[in-house]
Amino acid sequence: MPVSPDGSEVVLGLDGGTTSTVCVCMPFFPLSDRPLPDPVPVLARAVAGCSNHNSVGGIVFVENFGCPCGL
Repeated sequence: MPVSPDGSEVVLGLDGGTTSTVCVCMPFFPLSDRPLPDPVPVLARAVAGCSNHNSVGGIVFVENFGCPCGL
């Protein structure tokens, strides 16, 4: 699980689509009887280009996000 600079665990949520891709970073909250904070804190948010390779083709996908194989 990813860890923030202060050592706490975080969760990344990723929504990739035809027009844009959004990623949010939030603190990890283990299951418990306590209610979640309202609103739930978002530590970071990033927006990038299309991540649907069927819409933009493989070359644009790799230009936007790099090769999935890490090259």
